[in-house]
Amino acid sequence: MTPEQALAMEEQTSASGLPGERPESTRVASIPTYLAGLTGREVEVLRLVARGMTNAQAGESLFISPRTVDTHLTSIYNKLGGLLAQCGNPLRHREQPRLSAGP
Repeated sequence: MTPEQALAMEEQTSASGLPGERPESTRVASIPTYLAGLTGREVEVLRLVARGMTNAQAGESLFISPRTVDTHLTSIYNKLGGLLAQCGNPLRHREQPRLSAGP
């Protein structure tokens, strides 16, 4: 399962509603929930990275630093680690620029 497939599955689940949920007319406003407890910002980062953007490109698109994108990706990997391992971790092939410690 690719990250995009996982997100699509989550959107389908959210759209169809969960068993025992109150009807739409009686629901109170709530924060959306995502697969494996991802935050909304993590989902935004994941979508951009899944499309092939680098950390710098995703950060520029979201008005955050590449380091913040990296932090979000670390959190995503921690939350989706098992799922990513099962699908062959499609994000592992991304080129990650590394900061050098010295000359």
